[in-house]
Amino acid sequence: MQQPDSTTSASRRYIIIASFFIFFCTMMSFINSANGDFVNWDDDAYVVENPLFQSLTFDGIQRLFTQTYYYAWIPITLLSHAIDVAVWGMNPKGHHLTNILLHSFNAVSFFLVCMALFDAARGRRDDTPSFLASRTNSIIAGAAVGALLFAMHPLRVEPVAWVSGRKDLLCAFFLLPSFGAYLRWKDQRSARWFVASLVLFALALLSKPIAAPFPLVLVLVDVFLMRNDVGRKNSAAQILKDKIPYFLLSVLAGVMMMLAASGGKVNVVGELNLFERIMLPAYSLCFYMWKLIVPLDLSPIYPELNRVLFYLTPVLLPAIAYGCFALLEKKQPAALVTLLSYAIILLPTFLGLSSGMQPLADRYTYLSTMPIFIFVGGCVEWLWRKSAMSPGKLYQRKVVIVALLILCAVSSYRTIRHTAIWNNSVSLWTHALRYAPATREEFESDKPYMKPNYLDAYTNLGAAYYAANHKEKAIEQLNNALLLDNRFADAHYNLGNLLFEQGDVEGATVGFKNTIVCDSTYAKAYYNLGIIYAKKDSVEQAVESFRRAARLGFPDAQKVLSERGYSW
Repeated sequence: MQQPDSTTSASRRYIIIASFFIFFCTMMSFINSANGDFVNWDDDAYVVENPLFQSLTFDGIQRLFTQTYYYAWIPITLLSHAIDVAVWGMNPKGHHLTNILLHSFNAVSFFLVCMALFDAARGRRDDTPSFLASRTNSIIAGAAVGALLFAMHPLRVEPVAWVSGRKDLLCAFFLLPSFGAYLRWKDQRSARWFVASLVLFALALLSKPIAAPFPLVLVLVDVFLMRNDVGRKNSAAQILKDKIPYFLLSVLAGVMMMLAASGGKVNVVGELNLFERIMLPAYSLCFYMWKLIVPLDLSPIYPELNRVLFYLTPVLLPAIAYGCFALLEKKQPAALVTLLSYAIILLPTFLGLSSGMQPLADRYTYLSTMPIFIFVGGCVEWLWRKSAMSPGKLYQRKVVIVALLILCAVSSYRTIRHTAIWNNSVSLWTHALRYAPATREEFESDKPYMKPNYLDAYTNLGAAYYAANHKEKAIEQLNNALLLDNRFADAHYNLGNLLFEQGDVEGATVGFKNTIVCDSTYAKAYYNLGIIYAKKDSVEQAVESFRRAARLGFPDAQKVLSERGYSW
């Protein structure tokens, strides 16, 4: 009888080959995004016009760590952008290449961490202090499949092809090895691995605070999956005690995140009724799972609820949870750990709604779906190991592996196609608007529940056409936004700028006045009105407009008044 291959160690050579294969496949799936441009959605704020990137001197780096920026405190991410600016300037190819490399390294790191977790879950001890330590064939196969499916899934396109998606990539870049170092510490109890894990976790939080729930995931792993602590004290108190440093770092990051976001936009989900607001987190869990299984109609914005899925959520989520608990009773806890980890990692996106966080976005799946892909890899590992015990079942292994490899190829194809959407601002917002309502009546009948929505997309598309010197197309898109909602201040403001540049001063004046009517705190509109009045020699009106802008904190207006001796 054939011996189970779970007793046969694979050499490091196969692990290295698999790592290079995963890295290469990931690079090839996203390499076309290196030809993309910066898009007018956060790329301008984070990179192109970021005032913190003046130099990479000690003082400049110190500013990155001591100042909040754009309602966030993400110094490591900003430092990575600053390094790109220092190396590549404003050539977007280099910035995109950094994202591709980060994601490719994350894919390999995911593979290595999967192997370490599968070993730990099976209670296999390994005293070799290396993630390249020999593994069984089943573990290599399962981890490789899980890593490939994760790395090449179309949901990865947004954080990789979008320069401003760097936050999620960097967070994972540090969080994955932090988890790996933690597993090594659990195995060897060497203080250096624990310290390494904490340092890497801190860097992940400094990249994006969304990593804050990670200690809760470690608790789940300890309670349900770790089987190599036989003979060691592993009580609930000890498990929680081990996580205290992680929790302290998470709390600190959470406080900084709330302080940074305190001046951001609020009431993002204002169009929802009370029931819909309560159900939105549960809907999000089901929404991302659906997009994971059927990655069609992906978009930078999801302004409308999928009503069918929304009302199925109260049935679907409890059914999934019941199945996981049923497996737990049969001493199969992996499904429950996967579901809870998935929900826990998404927790900051639910809590951040009131501070302006976008309710639904593909990038939120970068970290949160990792447990799901680990679970898939674990299933492959289990099938591989079990099929080796019976020659008659080897065909099952071949069928599953071939099917999964085909799925990887299809995912790669879909990813390459979807990457093209992020090539520039025009292609991005044109794609986002493909299902936009054609009339105000349609818009009002099913009004988008969140921002950014179709109004922002039309405005951004208009700005993209304006930057490409297609002025008439730009005006058309801004008018499309106003057709849906004539109280949209951003569209009036941008239309005023366009008309002013074309020499239509009266039209521009109307545009800026309409902006103020829609939003009395729109400082830039007051400032631009001041410029128009100054050109008309209407000194009193110009000064009053500049004063209104200055009192709203607009520095250019404050400077103009100070230089001319006016108070504000």
